[in-house]
Amino acid sequence: MKMSLLGIGFCGENCLELFSRVMFRELFLMAGAVWIGVSADAAGPEGTSQERVWKVDDFDAVLFTGLESYRSFDNGRRVFRSAGCAKCHRFAGDGSIDSVATDLEKVIGNLPPREILEAVLEPGKKIPPELAMSLLSLNDGRTVKGLVMKRSQSELELVPDLRKPGERITVRKASIRNEEKVEGSPMPKGMVDRFREEDVLDLLAYLLSGGDPKDAVFRK
Repeated sequence: MKMSLLGIGFCGENCLELFSRVMFRELFLMAGAVWIGVSADAAGPEGTSQERVWKVDDFDAVLFTGLESYRSFDNGRRVFRSAGCAKCHRFAGDGSIDSVATDLEKVIGNLPPREILEAVLEPGKKIPPELAMSLLSLNDGRTVKGLVMKRSQSELELVPDLRKPGERITVRKASIRNEEKVEGSPMPKGMVDRFREEDVLDLLAYLLSGGDPKDAVFRK
């Protein structure tokens, strides 16, 4: 059991509650059981289940003890693909070379597990400047929304849907009345809400490992 008991008696009811949840989980793991937030009986095809709005706090007990040796590489990769992550991002050989969203391999290694999970579950909380969408109001009354990929002296090239990086539109600057940044993330919220707790954790482990099946987070 990878945890420290120092300070438990001094951190109040919230910490004691978390400690109780951790101990309960550890007992199940030592007994060889699988710890899941949704019953396997409720799981649908390919390990999915009825939708649940996941929050980062739902995973505090697991993050507290660590992911080492508990997770499945194959399932994490499957969830990455099934959730649609590879449609916008590149990671561990997945994703189109035309992808315009963040190359996850370049940023994942610098982030702690909780921040990675937060980026998956609450994508609108922190938006990289390079992924801020623009809304163009045109002189003829129309509006165009998308991620600006290129700016020239006379034109803007945008991608309206990051899942389709090859589909781009060009707008002449002379036709633009106003340009403003759009609040919110181009990544839709709730992409993993249809998956079980185990699936979300396997996805997190897959991202943390950099796509390495030999990483310590995976079962040996």
